Amino acid sequence: IAAIGILVAVLYQVLVRAGREDQAMMTTLAGLIIVLTMIIKEIRIKNFRSYYGDNNRFEFSKDGLTLILGDNGDGKTTLFEAIQWLLDTTVDRGRMEHVSEMGKSKLEIGEHDEVIVSIKFEHNDCDMEVEKSFTFERKDATSYLVSDISYRGYQTIGAERESVSGKV
Repeated sequence: IAAIGILVAVLYQVLVRAGREDQAMMTTLAGLIIVLTMIIKEIRIKNFRSYYGDNNRFEFSKDGLTLILGDNGDGKTTLFEAIQWLLDTTVDRGRMEHVSEMGKSKLEIGEHDEVIVSIKFEHNDCDMEVEKSFTFERKDATSYLVSDISYRGYQTIGAERESVSGKV
C-alpha cells in the first residue's frame, strides 16, 4: 500500500508540472487509490450479457489468489466487462446490448426485469458494496423500454449498514 501511495504522489507531481492539476485529475487519482487498495470479496451479476438470472455470484479468496478459469465462451471476458460497466459512471441510460439474450427471450410482452452488477469489497477495514442497475420492459415482439441507470452504494459500519445513493 505504501508503494501505491508513492506511485500516486509521483503521478500527481508529474501532472502538476505538466499543468494538468484540475478536479477531474484529483477525482481520477482518488478513484485509483480506492481501486488499488480494495479487497474484492464478491461480485454478483444478474442478466448481464451471457449471465442470465440471479444466481451468478463469484466469491473471492480472502487469503490469496483467485483464478478465473474456463473454456472459450464460458464468460471470463464478460465478467470483466461487467466490472468495467459497473465502474463506468459516464453513461446515464441502460442499453439492450448489456441484457442477456436469454433474459430478453423469456420476457412476455408487458413484463420487465433488470440488469444488476454489484461488487462487495473491503477498503480501509470497512466493508462496502457498490451496485449499478437498470430495468427493461418488453413492449412488443421486437422492442423494449429501457430505464435510466441506478447507482447504489453501501457501507457497513459495525452492525449498521448505511446506504449511499447516487452517482459519484
